[in-house]
Amino acid sequence: MPRVSLHSYYKTQSNTVCLSPGISHEEYTSVLLQGSGTFSVEAVLQLSSPRNGAKVLLLVNGAYGNRMKVICDTSCIPAEVLEFPENNIVDPDTVSRHLSTPGAEYTTVAVVHCETSSGVINPVEEIGRVVKRLAPDAIYFVDAMSSFGAVPLDVKGGRLDFLVSSANKCLQGVPGFAFVIASKVALVASKGEEINGGVTNVWHLTGNVNLGWYARTLVNA
Repeated sequence: MPRVSLHSYYKTQSNTVCLSPGISHEEYTSVLLQGSGTFSVEAVLQLSSPRNGAKVLLLVNGAYGNRMKVICDTSCIPAEVLEFPENNIVDPDTVSRHLSTPGAEYTTVAVVHCETSSGVINPVEEIGRVVKRLAPDAIYFVDAMSSFGAVPLDVKGGRLDFLVSSANKCLQGVPGFAFVIASKVALVASKGEEINGGVTNVWHLTGNVNLGWYARTLVNA
């Protein structure tokens, strides 16, 4: 049996996951992670948070947005919550006003596309354009766990840097695998942040190492 290099494997896997219309292989890539959806959320939050000076804005309107706050707290990542009622969308105008206030500077802005606890679908494309207009240096991260593959989502038009989902949701795959679709620019920029000392669970660290390793392969390709 011929030997397959890890770089060749990840390239094939990336081409397989990034099949959605509107996702350019020139600008985006993907990383497969062996773990749950929450595993991939934690991996991205850690990877995109600088070891010094990180500040995450979480746009929350349900349980899975709140789970991001728990992840940030556990990982010692400073995070602020902009909260909305569970039966309402995350309002782009409110986000715009918040980002326009003095001192509203963030390294990452994160939101859930379809808040599974309520079924509310947030306008993540519009939110992304607001984020990149008012905080152009911030990473924009979307948890599309229960929507990817079923609800239309313009990754490039919405200015997403990272998107996560899971094989066993709308893709009807096997449980136990999550994936990250990442802007190559954002992934390479985050290559040095793959491990945060605040987490002691080695299993969860694996996701960060995989993302960080793949970021470095892009640099060295």
